[in-house]
Amino acid sequence: MALTSHEGQDRQSGKIETLDQYIEKQDEAVRPYLNKVRQIIHSAIPDAQERISWSMPTFWKGRNIIHFAASKKHLGLYPGGEATTVFAEKLVGYDVSKGTIRIPYAKPIPKDLISEIAIWCYKQYAKYEIEDLTTEEAEYIGEKINEIVPHEVDADEEELVLKIEDENGKIIGGCIAQVYEYHWLRVLLEELWVDERYRHQGLGSMIIREVERIAREKGCRVVTLGTASYMARPFYEKHGYTVFTTLKEPNGYISYSLVKYLDRYTPEYVPTNNSGSRFKVLLGNEDDADIIENGIDTYSEAYEPEYERVDYYKKILDKEGKFAAGVIADVEKGANGFVDALFVEEPLRNKGVGSFLLKEVEKLAKENGASMIMTSAGDWNVDFFRKNGYLLRGELKDVPKGHNCYELYKVL
Repeated sequence: MALTSHEGQDRQSGKIETLDQYIEKQDEAVRPYLNKVRQIIHSAIPDAQERISWSMPTFWKGRNIIHFAASKKHLGLYPGGEATTVFAEKLVGYDVSKGTIRIPYAKPIPKDLISEIAIWCYKQYAKYEIEDLTTEEAEYIGEKINEIVPHEVDADEEELVLKIEDENGKIIGGCIAQVYEYHWLRVLLEELWVDERYRHQGLGSMIIREVERIAREKGCRVVTLGTASYMARPFYEKHGYTVFTTLKEPNGYISYSLVKYLDRYTPEYVPTNNSGSRFKVLLGNEDDADIIENGIDTYSEAYEPEYERVDYYKKILDKEGKFAAGVIADVEKGANGFVDALFVEEPLRNKGVGSFLLKEVEKLAKENGASMIMTSAGDWNVDFFRKNGYLLRGELKDVPKGHNCYELYKVL
């Protein structure tokens, strides 16, 4: 629902949190008029909640339904641009611009018209109910997002597990990577670990080289990965990786996202100690992946506090009770929130549904002590997040081919 400029809003100091406070702040002569309009709207849509939004008295049911505000010589009614178009004939004689109806105090209050507009807005905008996502609906969101995201390849996503074993068959290093995620010609290196007793012997370099060899063999152009200031950024940079995103974490450390374009020349790095070359890099399985993840977790727990996580898997239903939109997000208490996926069905796009879901996630994050919300987007949808106050913190160029991807954040 579009809003025009909020002309005539009260500019006095002091935060206004209720309609009573708002009306009390206005001129004494105007207060009865405002109270009457408030009563008319409340009677028309009795189960809508009163709140202050955009610094104006607002009636809310799942999202903002209708606003009103005091001006010097008139009351501003803000039902949105669709409403002023629908009621154009009945609004003849009033000063109307897109989304705004100006009702002079000198005229009688058009009770029936305000009531009719409020009911229409309620039917239009208060038709969504928030419920928990089912597993099937979460999978559906992923499928629909994959349809929207530009593809480079038709191949399905593959998990790649590599391992290095010692003479007794014990895993002493390895990695977990995703190939073709989002149908991109990319390898996402999720985890790389070497047992501390075998570090600085070239094992990490052996794993990196094998990942890149397999990536090229599968036609991938790019390898991306994440690391932290207490981990191995210099190691990756020696292998030709460059930082495209940085983030200072609540624990004081800095996390980095790095990329290497395999179709661009970078000098090969040769470790000074290659004693680990007596071992071989082998393909692993899911059990091996568990060992590698445990190795990473054991190392990281000395630096990373264990945050309690709150999941937010929610959907909005339309007036017929059908899935209309959904969001998959989570919040680490006292740290950050993450929006992993957000999808709105085509008929409901550009109607504020996605923005409403984002705000619900932000509200949850604030309630759980998070200071920031983060998400990822591409050049095909980044404008939506930027319009909702998200800022760029990193750019991954030409991924997928011909497009750019972005890491975004919003300080709460």
